[in-house]
Formats: sequence, C-alpha cells, structure tokens
Amino acid sequence: MAESKKKCKYSVDYLKFGFIPSLSDKQLSMCFLCNKLKFRRDPQVDKMFASTSQRDDDGLRASYNISLLTYSKIRKTAYHLRKVENIASH
Repeated sequence: MAESKKKCKYSVDYLKFGFIPSLSDKQLSMCFLCNKLKFRRDPQVDKMFASTSQRDDDGLRASYNISLLTYSKIRKTAYHLRKVENIASH
C-alpha cells in the first residue's frame, strides 16, 4: 500500500495575510509583507480603542450631569411647593 502524499492544509496565497517572528526578537510578530512590527509583547485592547471609550465616558458623564441637574430642579420645586402649601394652610 502506497503512502498518501501529505497535502498542504492552507493555500500559499494566505501567506500574504500572515505574520512571522521578528528577526531581532522571536516573541514579536512582524508583518510578512511589509516587515513592520505589528504587536508588542503585551498588546492591550484598551489602548487600541482608547479614543472611542473616552467618547463614551464623556457621553455618560454628560448624561449623568443632566440627570443630576434635572433632579435638583425638581427637588427645589417640590420643596417650594410644600412650603407654599404650609403657608396657605395656616
């Protein structure tokens, strides 16, 4: 029985999307096409999306401040209404 020839499980065309180890440091990934380092030792997702999360935080803070302002206005109005009712009842 003849041994079956091992076949490559990927297309060579996929190498254009791949990364290879850096020549200077094997722990760093380097783009196969442009030979630029793509990821450092500890890639951090939060740094990649820092600008969008900052915008979300600003929106949340603005929403909180508007709610706080609205609540304080309602509270002051309710206080004054109770005060007027007390005066009117006496």
